[in-house]
Amino acid sequence: MLKLQPKNKLQLKHKLLRIVVASVATAFIILLGLVYIKKTPFSDFSPETNSTTKVHYNWNSGVKLATIGPNGLEISNDAYISTPSSLESGLNPGKYSKDINLKIPKEVLDVEGVDISIDFQRDETDGFFVVRGEEFSFGMIRGKLGVRYTVSIKKKGKKRISANNVYKIPDDDIFRNYRFTYDQHIGIGTLYVNNEQIWISSATPNSPLVWKKNASVWIASEMNGGGKNNPVVDNLVINEIN
Repeated sequence: MLKLQPKNKLQLKHKLLRIVVASVATAFIILLGLVYIKKTPFSDFSPETNSTTKVHYNWNSGVKLATIGPNGLEISNDAYISTPSSLESGLNPGKYSKDINLKIPKEVLDVEGVDISIDFQRDETDGFFVVRGEEFSFGMIRGKLGVRYTVSIKKKGKKRISANNVYKIPDDDIFRNYRFTYDQHIGIGTLYVNNEQIWISSATPNSPLVWKKNASVWIASEMNGGGKNNPVVDNLVINEIN
């Protein structure tokens, strides 16, 4: 039987160690690739059936430029589109902790049923993906996903429905897809994270959403990214459920 000299034994140990380290690194890269959620391309987005896209922003070429629907009306002067090496590209509030506050035409949310999808990575504690007056808000409060909306119930009047502390949004530099749908025909609201349902309301059939007509619609409201100069939102889609 061949005996290894001490020098050869040491070389063999170093070689085996390099193999182990390389294997662990490879496994970590593969795992990271599985965990890191790529932002859903618009072509892969599966909206509710019988719906119409009101607006889509992918923030590839302009902070107020829509790929479908109307362009934005106003936005923070510090907001820009960035592509850091560690994150996906997206809308960045800038380094001076100013809220993005993208204002879009209010007609986008003059709908009875809605399907809203947005990609988001958390760098702060509070902020809203979409907000319109007191009747509607969809976003994050104290690091938790939530939604508030108002419906009109036949013979009963208006009813405000809220879901708070539904899901703790991770602060890990990973974009995830957050989605809210409300189908006025069956009267059910639903929240999703990466297409996994995490909350569903009780049913109030044939109850359309209620809006204050003169209330403005804001995207990335009160979102400043904590001054970290990272992109925080991307790929917003608002569909009307017909």
